[in-house]
Amino acid sequence: MSNVVLGLSWRSNLIYGRPSFHPAQTSDRLWFDSEALRCVTITRCPKIQRGDLRTHCMGVAESTAAVQSLLSLALAGDFDGLLEYVPDAAVEHALQRKKIFRRSERGDCVSFPEMAVMSQPDFSIGAHAMRGLIFSRPSSIELLSSMRLSAQSAVHRCSVTATSGEEMILSIAMCREERHKPSYRGFTTEMAWAVSAIRGEAAVDEEGRCPDEPDPRWGPESVVCGQLHALRQGNLEQAASFTGAAWEDGPSPAVHARDVLSEHYAPLVYHGGHQLAGTTQVSASRAYVFAGVELRGMRKQSKSSSNLYTWALSLHRGGTTWLIDGIEKLLNM
Repeated sequence: MSNVVLGLSWRSNLIYGRPSFHPAQTSDRLWFDSEALRCVTITRCPKIQRGDLRTHCMGVAESTAAVQSLLSLALAGDFDGLLEYVPDAAVEHALQRKKIFRRSERGDCVSFPEMAVMSQPDFSIGAHAMRGLIFSRPSSIELLSSMRLSAQSAVHRCSVTATSGEEMILSIAMCREERHKPSYRGFTTEMAWAVSAIRGEAAVDEEGRCPDEPDPRWGPESVVCGQLHALRQGNLEQAASFTGAAWEDGPSPAVHARDVLSEHYAPLVYHGGHQLAGTTQVSASRAYVFAGVELRGMRKQSKSSSNLYTWALSLHRGGTTWLIDGIEKLLNM
């Protein structure tokens, strides 16, 4: 007989191949008295047996293979192939909405871009993914990590560079669903991985900082953040550098700094803080960003009150850099 320490808080005596567990006095030891370590609990994971670990790893591998295939299809611009990774319930819902919207019987097909626009609970795509995967073909994609959350769900993170040069990190949430597969004189069922949501963030904004100047790497959200940060510091020239007007005749933000003091910009100078509320991606080259801004003097009145503004942005400098075209105040919150 041999004693093996695996570093867990259980004591197991394997007799005739059947384990019996007894609580140990220490919280960091697990002893096995057996020559053939069958049904041994895995180190630092008491509830997972070797068979369960094999199933767990196979599930991660299957999910990773599915997302790699999805990314390859996105890189090639194959929307018909991407549609295979949309949940069946989301497709049926989209077909119903399309039929009602058109008020005709021609609602028997739907494309992946249409699915992306029809945001719904079981399938949603954020603005970053719309820019990086849908409205334009990405220039590069790299899978960074994969993590299985449960037997039916997993999350993958990948680095994507858009055609414009914008760098982003996309989080792809996937789920397992049962699908019907045609067979001889009927059908069979199989489990398949499908995309439930794709969310994104700026790849170069790791510490939450805002940009100091326009750059092709920054998306619309980061550009608005950079301008609001400059306005809060009272730096009008820097704030004006994020506008499209400042670059029409060349990089001369100082000349156009007076544009920042327009009717809508003036209250934002030395503001108390801001929070991005969302982004509407209209096309590959146009977007609207919404943000709540705490104006001067509002902190004393009410800490929760703010004003909702919207920024209109588009691609400039030959379609490589997001810049602000205008701003408008929507309402008081």
